Amino acid sequence: MRLGWSALTGSVGAALVFCAVAAVSPVGGARAETAAAGLAPETVARQPAARPAEVPPPPPATLEIARRARISGKIGWLVADIDTGEVIDAAGAHYAFAPASVAKLPTAAFALEKLGAGHRFETRLLARGALSNGVLKGDLVLEAGGDPELDTDALAPMASAISAAGISRVEGVVRPDLGGQTEIAAIMAAQPADAPYNPAVSPLSLNFNRVRLEWPRRAKAADVKVTAHATRLRPATDAVRVASAPVLPAALVHSYAEDHERWDIVEVALRRKGARWLPVRRPAIYAASVLADLAGAKGVTIAGGAVAGAPAEATA
Repeated sequence: MRLGWSALTGSVGAALVFCAVAAVSPVGGARAETAAAGLAPETVARQPAARPAEVPPPPPATLEIARRARISGKIGWLVADIDTGEVIDAAGAHYAFAPASVAKLPTAAFALEKLGAGHRFETRLLARGALSNGVLKGDLVLEAGGDPELDTDALAPMASAISAAGISRVEGVVRPDLGGQTEIAAIMAAQPADAPYNPAVSPLSLNFNRVRLEWPRRAKAADVKVTAHATRLRPATDAVRVASAPVLPAALVHSYAEDHERWDIVEVALRRKGARWLPVRRPAIYAASVLADLAGAKGVTIAGGAVAGAPAEATA
């Protein structure tokens, strides 16, 4: 059987350049507070300036902002006009900070150079097997395309297309295909396990590889709602499950099961109404599971649910 659906979501220009711009946006609004003495626009725009022997401290206004925000440590920024290189504002600009999110800038520049601004990431859903009387005797294959912005909203049309193709039951599974690539469980292993900014890296990502947890006051683990949270759709997902215990080595403890991830939460944390994001460590299972659930909501039964692993070659 030859069936195929595609989701074209996200472009190099839209996804990566936006991230780069967002990385510098928090400094906006401080323009009139400081001067950029000693930083030549040409030098700042095209090559790093040599650090002076002594770096002046941030100005009083910056220190007051940091004090109110309870920020400790060194503080620095530099804002420049991207076209002219003119320095608009700077403070502590010569400190040797860790790159952090600023690393998005060279990443975006590299992607634009190699892929082009018109590139689109394609995530495909393929059917493998024979279709008879509405029953697909095989698997659905979710083929990774490297899309950094794939979300639940983009998977929904795929789920609708399964039903529209006359499939009411899949005897196999929804199987993610990473195209021979691998997943990395976290961007940096040394970061806290529950840091939502440190999820897995995968050619098949979903919702920036995060889930949303919400719970009412005096909740138990069964009361915690785990959702594949996107802009429009926020369906519950069991790709990530929650348990609780009176005592744990940390407030949140992560572990793996065969077909899902598990977070154990210390019970005292559930006494008050709350919500938070948590990172996903197995994005491919997460994406396939959410698609299976969306298809189920359209009346399509997926007998085997979602599984991990690369499938045999599928036909488009």
